[in-house]
Amino acid sequence: MQTGESFSFSEEGDSPLMTIVVPLIGYRGEVVKDWIDGNGHMGSLAYASLLHSSISVLFNSIGIDVNYVQRRQLSIFHQDTHLSYEAELRLGAPIEVRSWLVAVETDRIHHFHELINLDRDRRAAAMEFLSSHVDLITRRTTHFPPDIGSRLDDLAAAYAGQTLPEGHGARISLAGNDR
Repeated sequence: MQTGESFSFSEEGDSPLMTIVVPLIGYRGEVVKDWIDGNGHMGSLAYASLLHSSISVLFNSIGIDVNYVQRRQLSIFHQDTHLSYEAELRLGAPIEVRSWLVAVETDRIHHFHELINLDRDRRAAAMEFLSSHVDLITRRTTHFPPDIGSRLDDLAAAYAGQTLPEGHGARISLAGNDR
């Protein structure tokens, strides 16, 4: 499967198929004035906020949304997050956030999100997460319910044919100076 291709799965109890194009697009728009800092470019907090808020598209695609959390008392907690700033973004630059599913376990998801400058066809930032599925009553990690697990398996299969972007799984390093 190539970037931009789609796959379908049916919602539990629903007959229509839901089609999703991978990679998922969490945001498409342009850099707005409120995101510009004193240096005249998109501020670091705006990068983090935009990338973080875009992950809802990934979770919504498998049925984990506000209703899921309220109804089932299950949610997602982020265990580990890494944000990498790679290029400056200026006011009005057309951008999009692309979301990638890297790996799935019975109770965890590894996902990677890229902020792309569409004018330059270049990544401006990337944010990576290791997220756990949590029971909000016990406050412990728990397996995904069968319907969510099935959707995750379908989504993982769609991403399996994709070449993951460079940089996922990176660690912080001072090239050769780590002790």
